[in-house]
Amino acid sequence: MAKSVQLHEAAVEKIKAVSKTGHFSAFCLFQAMPVFYGKLSDTNGGSSLDLEQHLKDWVAISMLFSINVSEPEIVDYGLEVAHQYLKDGDDFTKSVGGCIDWTYLNYADQK
Repeated sequence: MAKSVQLHEAAVEKIKAVSKTGHFSAFCLFQAMPVFYGKLSDTNGGSSLDLEQHLKDWVAISMLFSINVSEPEIVDYGLEVAHQYLKDGDDFTKSVGGCIDWTYLNYADQK
């Protein structure tokens, strides 16, 4: 989680550097997904997210991040920063053996 916070802070600084108004928002949230969730899902016939297969052996931490910009001229850059943030986070978790091959893309992503 510390690495995710570090990446979040770096992403915010990148957006600050190009924003003329400073009107943007960014957040990073974490949610524990204990083994119990996988067991409960199995007991009830599975889940729509298909996470039960990943929660049998360990407690997972889900990270949700968002970068929202209101200046049209930096929207594409904001998306680029967000994609790099995700890639860097995935690369780190893979390097320490902690990556679950599961990604949920929010319906609000326009590209």
